[in-house]
Amino acid sequence: MKRNRRDNFQIVSDILSCAAKGVSKAVLMYKAGLSSTQMDRYVEALLRSELLEVLQAEEKYVYKTTTKGKIFLETFGELARIID
Repeated sequence: MKRNRRDNFQIVSDILSCAAKGVSKAVLMYKAGLSSTQMDRYVEALLRSELLEVLQAEEKYVYKTTTKGKIFLETFGELARIID
């Protein structure tokens, strides 16, 4: 069975969806299906764009989707429905 390639918008959407309630980087990487190098690049870009935030909770870091990131998810979902 051939797996469809995801485009950058789909990967960003997957990351933001996974981080909606806050997750560790390892969990985020696993759920998004990315390598450590890929995850680092996406997280850096999403933090810079203020779509994702990093919070410190009990000696560990938690990545969480921002309000701006939630707006992105809603907009991306609407566009995907229009195209399909």
